[in-house]
Amino acid sequence: MFTDSDGVQWVVREDGADEARSISAVVPPGTVWLRFESELEVRRLWHYPDDWRGLSPMQLESLLDRASTVIARFRPAAHRPQVADDSHALSKHEPHRKA
Repeated sequence: MFTDSDGVQWVVREDGADEARSISAVVPPGTVWLRFESELEVRRLWHYPDDWRGLSPMQLESLLDRASTVIARFRPAAHRPQVADDSHALSKHEPHRKA
């Protein structure tokens, strides 16, 4: 596990076609990739160094940046931060000025 520069925690492990039943029909058995998984996303990297377990968080993040997103999870609306739109409030309270 490592934390990227945005503060997202990622679990990293090797995954393979023998384990992933949904793609085993299109990927030959024995094929292995590097799987990055966070709370909201899963990414896959096909080509990676054999010594990936010994890499620093910065080096793992570099691999993460090259990985393809295969699953994007969305937080329920109750967990999303609310963004206040006060553009209407400003126009109501500010007097219109002529140039």
